[in-house]
Amino acid sequence: MEETTAIMRSLWIRRKAFIFEKNLTSPSCVIRSAKNALNEFHQVQVLLEEQKGNRSAVGGEKRWLLPEQNMIKANWDAALDVKARKMGAGVIIRNEKAEVMATCNIQKRNVVELALAKCYALRKAMELCKDLNFDKVTFEGDAQVVINVVNDPIEDPPFNGSSIQEMKMVLKGWQGWKVQYSHRDTNVVAHKLQKAALHFEEEKVWIEEAPIFVLNSLQIDKHCIDQPIYMNE
Repeated sequence: MEETTAIMRSLWIRRKAFIFEKNLTSPSCVIRSAKNALNEFHQVQVLLEEQKGNRSAVGGEKRWLLPEQNMIKANWDAALDVKARKMGAGVIIRNEKAEVMATCNIQKRNVVELALAKCYALRKAMELCKDLNFDKVTFEGDAQVVINVVNDPIEDPPFNGSSIQEMKMVLKGWQGWKVQYSHRDTNVVAHKLQKAALHFEEEKVWIEEAPIFVLNSLQIDKHCIDQPIYMNE
């Protein structure tokens, strides 16, 4: 429905341009313009949902918390460079003692939509946890709209449908996995990793360690934990 609406709008603009400016664009330009407009719309929706989530978290917890007992927490995030048509994804996995289990950042080209970048980052976090055979994981990120769609058992994905459906199936297969929202201030390490990924063409994975540029943020997260606080308390 969204694609149809975008194409109809693009046709209406094409008609006006022909009537008033005697400029008739090709059908391929109409489709391309519609797709670009739809991508921009989805990016705005992602940003609005994140801002809404951040506003609702005001006064709430804004520090990284330990995962539930016997659980692993995987924080994930994505950055987008629209001009260069590329994205960076970052993942940091820690246990209930705040010890680093794995770290990853990866760059992907030909990505121009923020929602798609966020989806890819979450999927990368899932792939890494699957490879390491972590069967009890909380995937935590600040992309509210992506998290809502992944957790919705009924709603048809409004974007990147195949990737969303794939993640839903993975969650059904791993009963100990769950995806939840957290304030951006709790996701600093993943944020730094995704920014750095924009400058590295090769995927980088660290097992039971992290790159030097996030060590300070890891220490800050650890320092903010006065005592073991579990998210189910």
